[in-house]
Amino acid sequence: MKIGVTGSDHICDRIQKTLEKRMPDLEVVYRRSNDYRYGLEAAAQFQKGKVSGIIFTGPTNYHYALKRLEPNVPWTFLPHNQASILKALAESAVRYSCVPDVISIDMYEEQLVQETLEEIGISNGRVLVAHGSSPDQGDFQDALTDFHRYNYFHNGAKICFTNMEKTYEALSAEGIPCIRISVSEDVILEQVYHLQFLENTAQKNRGQSASVQIYFDYSFDQETDLSLREWEKIHYQNEMRELIYSAAHRMGAAAFSEGASIFYIMSSRPVLMREFIQNGEYQKILFHGQQTPHNRLWIGIGYGDTPMEAKSRAAMALNHSIADRSGANYIAEDEHQFTEIKINDPTDHTAYLLHRLHISSSTYEKLKEILRSHDQVITSAQLAADMGITERSANRLILRLEQENCVTTIGKISGGKGRPARIMKITL
Repeated sequence: MKIGVTGSDHICDRIQKTLEKRMPDLEVVYRRSNDYRYGLEAAAQFQKGKVSGIIFTGPTNYHYALKRLEPNVPWTFLPHNQASILKALAESAVRYSCVPDVISIDMYEEQLVQETLEEIGISNGRVLVAHGSSPDQGDFQDALTDFHRYNYFHNGAKICFTNMEKTYEALSAEGIPCIRISVSEDVILEQVYHLQFLENTAQKNRGQSASVQIYFDYSFDQETDLSLREWEKIHYQNEMRELIYSAAHRMGAAAFSEGASIFYIMSSRPVLMREFIQNGEYQKILFHGQQTPHNRLWIGIGYGDTPMEAKSRAAMALNHSIADRSGANYIAEDEHQFTEIKINDPTDHTAYLLHRLHISSSTYEKLKEILRSHDQVITSAQLAADMGITERSANRLILRLEQENCVTTIGKISGGKGRPARIMKITL
């Protein structure tokens, strides 16, 4: 197993010393920098270098990179824990001979620090935490240093705790009592064991994770009534959402969305091949998303050893589908190989519908002609009368059409007594 570690020199040295002693056979690649923003570049290089997982030395460089790069291998960071705080408190007592009852500290959990102080008998201590700072600020490092400096000179802080190397160097140079928070051996080993567990799980499921990424684009600019245009857009979005989530439910898969136009389905490779591609879910979603020239839909499928890897490859396949401009959709087995998902032609789709609706080709042609004469908008009573069947038989046919996502209810009409009849738009 090969893992990547990125972060400050101080903590990387601590990790290296621990792993060389406790896990000498583990292959570890280090990318060191005292600038937390370097974590983004390091993560990108690690992922290209085929590591099994990445350890960030703290939450700051981890979250900074995570906002800007999508993981395709497991990421983790060394979390804050009580042992690290106790070590820092002991070091402050030895180095500065002070009672650390007022502490200025980086973005740590205030309650964790407070509880640690109480455990060593400091019940009235104050903890000043840099909650307002964000790694996304351009001056984050300077702002953090200013925060500690201000607390020492104006807020009564006896000691400053930081895990940012540059802040530690700046404060120490000014003679401000400062301790670098280190990490305990058990936290380091815990995170390595976590990555090993994920790697072992992936080995057992090699290539069996699958992800579908769906992107749809639509325009209703031909509708001049702005209120109706907005209603149609929202209605179409909801239809697509319902269609995709229903497909995932039938497959026994997980589905989620990013915004209004991007959807993911997460499953295993055998289920996706059987239920999504072979049993028609892919075809139904594709058909619904391309009903008019104004609606466009692209699909990408990715396979991988882990859900994250499959999701990353699905995104690559989707981008390939969009860039291809031919209407083809693709499967990504790896980062370099894309295979086209064959789109069935109209005759295949007709055969598929005949099978699903349990009707003959002549009945299907008659149904198409009736719908065309009504501009696709009809009630069950009208459908029954025009087809020469009972309304109960018409309702059974409508139910099967609904199961194939061919029916949209656009209103109701009352004929006097009884329940109002649905006005439906039926699109084959």
